[in-house]
Amino acid sequence: MRLVGLLLCRRSKRPGALSDSYYLMCNPATKQWVALPPNGMELRGVNQAYHLGFDPAISSHFRMFMFLPGYESFLPFKGVMIFSSETGAWVYSGRYTVEEVMMPFYQFNSPFADQMAKRSRKKKTQQRVPSLPDELIVEILSRVPYRSLCRFKCVSRSWHDLCSDPDLRKKSLQTLPGFFCRDRSDSNLHFLNLSGRGRPLVDLSLPYFHGYEGPMFQQCCISLLLWKIFKWCAFDPEYVVCNPATHEWIVLPPTLVAQPWHIARLGFDPAAPSCFYVFVFVMRPRASDLVGTEIYSSQTGRWIYRQSEWGDNTEVDFQIKSVFFNGTLYSTAPDLSVLTVDTEGKIWKKIRMPHSYIEPTVIQADAFITHSQGCLYAMHIDINDNNRLSVWALQMDGDEQWILKHTASIQEVFGRQHESYTLIAAHPDHNMIFLTGGMRGEVMSYDMDNQEVTVIRTLRYFQTPMFPYIPCFAELPSYGCRKSEEFRVC
Repeated sequence: MRLVGLLLCRRSKRPGALSDSYYLMCNPATKQWVALPPNGMELRGVNQAYHLGFDPAISSHFRMFMFLPGYESFLPFKGVMIFSSETGAWVYSGRYTVEEVMMPFYQFNSPFADQMAKRSRKKKTQQRVPSLPDELIVEILSRVPYRSLCRFKCVSRSWHDLCSDPDLRKKSLQTLPGFFCRDRSDSNLHFLNLSGRGRPLVDLSLPYFHGYEGPMFQQCCISLLLWKIFKWCAFDPEYVVCNPATHEWIVLPPTLVAQPWHIARLGFDPAAPSCFYVFVFVMRPRASDLVGTEIYSSQTGRWIYRQSEWGDNTEVDFQIKSVFFNGTLYSTAPDLSVLTVDTEGKIWKKIRMPHSYIEPTVIQADAFITHSQGCLYAMHIDINDNNRLSVWALQMDGDEQWILKHTASIQEVFGRQHESYTLIAAHPDHNMIFLTGGMRGEVMSYDMDNQEVTVIRTLRYFQTPMFPYIPCFAELPSYGCRKSEEFRVC
């Protein structure tokens, strides 16, 4: 081979003896040559590709590249040996060790195989270093976000097995990776990554709906999804709770008095992941007046019915927004109040929202509640006051008073005029809220501490409401639980 004035030649000490071959680098202009030291890989002598690298404009040194194929002709190259005239030595680069590359070609040559095995054992002995106890490694990795654990699986096979351990995943630190939302055209459920990049973290194959008609997504409560399904007829609804992280789902037993037009909400707390609750608001036929609530507990596996104690003429509709917090379900009502009920149906409260103080400009669709960092918040964007954002926190000391925590003009912070925005979520661990809107329909984050805005992505074909999702790898209660590999978190 010749490249810019240099020649690469291979010569054998004995005719046809590839094992005795060596390489020569020649310069015809100066009549100089140099013999390259052996690297041990010339013994293979099959399907090897050689390339010479030399550029006199950059350096007077040259490099030789020897590409090492697999042990069969149809396999790809597994590595490359590189010789540098500057160091006078060969260097191996590839995803396999030299021993792993060479061993298949000498598996029938016992003396050589024994020699390579001894060399491999000696190398491993030299590289052995004191390792950390397994308990300490697990404790360290349990403080790493799950998304980082997924990346660590690519380090090695042992790391892949370690980071795939279910017990470690249950302990791993979880944060907000994205949102569930519906498609504008067909109302199908989709997942949007918070980063705005890459394929969706959650793949919704929905294998558990085989044999059911028209599954209807109801809500995502932190880590679990609630669906309404119809198996026999449109007047016989059933409910399904599923966990995308563990590929599990449970078909709940039939309700006591619920009908298709009744509204269902899910209650789940990652601090107590072994249990979840489903609340079904029971309304009068062809009316929105609330008469009671059915409550399902995964601990007992059955429904209970409790008559409403919120007073007469209490209404709910499909614009209701719900938050499960401290064992209580908080839901918005058309009269700008928050309806609360505990998991046993014993404590009922009706709390006036701060939005009600600025009536009549506020409607239920603008009343937004969320949960973050151990507090329940109410938020509002006033389109009549330069899109002014107001954030209140509910005092949980018994007075149940709303305290104004933050206010800012979205129009001034964003630097945009004549645009409207919709609140969609709050970050569970930071003073950050997410909203969508603007002329381009973007999903944005707003840092309340620094008053900084970050555009995540364009919403395009998706619509609100959007439900924040945080993975939880605790298994659902075994009663009635099913599992599938088709429904997965990537």
